[in-house]
Amino acid sequence: MNHQRLEGRMHAVDCIKAVLGAPRAMFDERGPLATVLDNLEATAKQQPAQYAQGVLDVCREVRA
Repeated sequence: MNHQRLEGRMHAVDCIKAVLGAPRAMFDERGPLATVLDNLEATAKQQPAQYAQGVLDVCREVRA
């Protein structure tokens, strides 16, 4: 696996782990997991292609 893609995956996993157990009041009506996944997907578009693909890989698996 490409190094940048792996970094993207690790970043996404870290972001998701950071919100698990966080108070629901800190997020909008979608809740913490959906909010962080939407944010990760939106910001992935601004990253290098391989890094973004790693982030999107994790988002896709979590949503499945």
